[in-house]
Order: sequence, then structure tokens, then C-alpha cells
Amino acid sequence: IFEHTDELCRALQKQDEDIVHAIKLVGDTKYYLKALRTDAGCDDFITKVTSFCTKHNIKVVDMEGPYFPVSRPKKGLCNGATNYHHFKVDMFVDFIDRQTSELNGRFDEVNT
Repeated sequence: IFEHTDELCRALQKQDEDIVHAIKLVGDTKYYLKALRTDAGCDDFITKVTSFCTKHNIKVVDMEGPYFPVSRPKKGLCNGATNYHHFKVDMFVDFIDRQTSELNGRFDEVNT
């Protein structure tokens, strides 16, 4: 009986350690997402993607050029936004905000 009780205690302790580790990972992920959301984080990400594309001969969009929505014809429909603005605000930051919101919804301070 003592042997089984000891095994059970070790298993429960391991499970508790795993839960604590998982909670720490959630906190770390929230921290890194927040850091990525900054201008420097976005610029670093775009630099890495551009480098990857260049290395593999993939066409790269001119980030300073005007942004034209794909679903509309290019004839005069640029609203003044650059490709950089579109990728940073409309895509990158929006994605990070959604991920952070989902993590906050599932793992708020009360849960963690």
C-alpha cells in the first residue's frame, strides 16, 4: 500500500509541476506577444520574413508602396495606406491582439 501511495504522491506532484510550468508558459507567451506588438517587434518580424523571401527567391512587396486591396481593382483605390501599415496594423497587430485576447479569456489572473 505504501508503495502505491508513494507512486500516487509522485504522480500528483509531477502533475502539479506540469500545471505550474504550463501557467508560466502562458505568462511568458503573453509577455512575448506584448513585446512583438511594438514597432521594433513588428519591424524585426518583417525583416526576418523579407530575408527568408529574398533567400528563397520569393517576391517581396514594397513595404513603402501604396496598399491596394487584392479584391479591388488598382485604379485609384488606394486610401493612402502603405503596405507596411496594412501588414503591421491590419494584419500583424490584429493577429497578436486576437491571440492575446484568447489567452486572457482562457487564462485570466483568477485562473492562473
